[in-house]
Amino acid sequence: MEAASFKVEGMTSAHCDRIKAGLGALTGVKDVQVSVEDKTVAISHDPKLISRKKLRETLEFKGYNVVS
Repeated sequence: MEAASFKVEGMTSAHCDRIKAGLGALTGVKDVQVSVEDKTVAISHDPKLISRKKLRETLEFKGYNVVS
């Protein structure tokens, strides 16, 4: 497992469950932690099944502004 962390602008507490459910449903994702205070999304994933690039693209597709 690897960890990927993204800084995401525009999140509110209402988005936490939506982000966790959306990313958590992807093959290879083990765990998703969202911090609205820090504006971060941390994802534990299997890099053989899903890339960091795909995780970022998924967040952006769902309408979030990934800044790093």
